[in-house]
Amino acid sequence: MGALAVIVFSAFKVASDIIEKLGGDHKWVEQNIFNDLVGDHDHEPVDVSIITENDESRSFKIPYFKLLPSIINGDKQGSAKEACQYVKDYINSDEFIAKYNDARSKAKPTSEPYRLDAETIANYKTMLKESEANLAQMKANGMSQEYIKQMEAGIAEQKKLIADQSDPTPNKTKWQQMYPENPAVLIKARLKEYLDLVATVDFTAELKDVSRMKKFVNPAYEAKSLKWKAIYRAGKDVNDVAVAFVQDWLKGEIIAADKIKMREVYPEPDKNKSSSSTTSNNAVSNSDSNGNGEVISEKPLEVKPKNQLLKSVKDKAKKVLD
Repeated sequence: MGALAVIVFSAFKVASDIIEKLGGDHKWVEQNIFNDLVGDHDHEPVDVSIITENDESRSFKIPYFKLLPSIINGDKQGSAKEACQYVKDYINSDEFIAKYNDARSKAKPTSEPYRLDAETIANYKTMLKESEANLAQMKANGMSQEYIKQMEAGIAEQKKLIADQSDPTPNKTKWQQMYPENPAVLIKARLKEYLDLVATVDFTAELKDVSRMKKFVNPAYEAKSLKWKAIYRAGKDVNDVAVAFVQDWLKGEIIAADKIKMREVYPEPDKNKSSSSTTSNNAVSNSDSNGNGEVISEKPLEVKPKNQLLKSVKDKAKKVLD
């Protein structure tokens, strides 16, 4: 589940006190949860010609807080449980339902791609049967594996083309998959997706420094998805909490009939207080990640007072003049 993956990675981002320290707000956090949950950060009319499977640049992003690593302390598992509860509360809120219906409406396709006529599709099916017969003959005659693989690849392409053309309204079909009328269907699928994915994560995997980036020693892990890496970065202790929470969630209602109002349960932080809290931090973190989920090595950067910076500049200028 996209939302769970990003939340367990940043299990401290949603608690009110953390949002307050970061100078953020619930609306921004909920926007990121919503987009990763739905798997669409654009919410534009669905078009299968521009949507590719496993396109994480469109479906999943990790929100970035510069100050997060410098302020996170204490009970990670407790924070993870609070974060999971926040996600569940948001999904069971009036705000989520309203936003979902609006996004679903905006993503409704306005056109369909060109479709081949019935006669052409019939011809393709005949060609497919001939290709399959030729493949069987090639295998019987002991043709080289190279030729057989080429034929199998061609047959796979033929099957895909026929399958793609069998749906007269592929954009509508994709839209209904991405945005089911009942959002509980989507939420349940995402929860199960998270459980399936977390079961494959090796939390003992070793990392190495490569040009200030943290990369997996095992190249197979380095090729994993952003969601897989986000779960890994959260750590086993946090994910143990999330797994138990999700398993319990799946036993009951996914979305309750009676909705809550998020701002009544989670009031917005005091902007003035959060601003002073943020500026009072003595250090910012140089922890970040690139588009592939690779972590830049964490290294605190000293924030020098303004007068100290001016003095440093003057000292350097004096040395140059001397």
